[in-house]
Amino acid sequence: MDPNAIIEREKARRERLPAWAQKEITRLEANVKYYQEQVAALLVPVGEATVTRGYSPEIPVGSEHDMFRFYLPPEANSYRHWFDVSLKDGLLRVFGDRGLVVYPNASNVVHIALDRN
Repeated sequence: MDPNAIIEREKARRERLPAWAQKEITRLEANVKYYQEQVAALLVPVGEATVTRGYSPEIPVGSEHDMFRFYLPPEANSYRHWFDVSLKDGLLRVFGDRGLVVYPNASNVVHIALDRN
């Protein structure tokens, strides 16, 4: 079916609704647009990876539920792997969708990778 025909049909249906219902639909559409923009703003490219902050912008930074998700570049024939990083009780907590490998580099540096096996 033609998308323009669907839009016109829905527009005609909406015009037959009571004014309060039309206002509510307009308000809900604005909410959807706002939250889509919020989600888009959470996605930040970092080199070849992508970073998102938390599950919701309403979660306070530094709270127990605050976290960052780092999506790694996709591998051939695979989905995008990720790390979740958060701070809890003064400890940096790292969780991956696969096993983690920690490579000590110096007394104040470690490299963390996903187990490729």
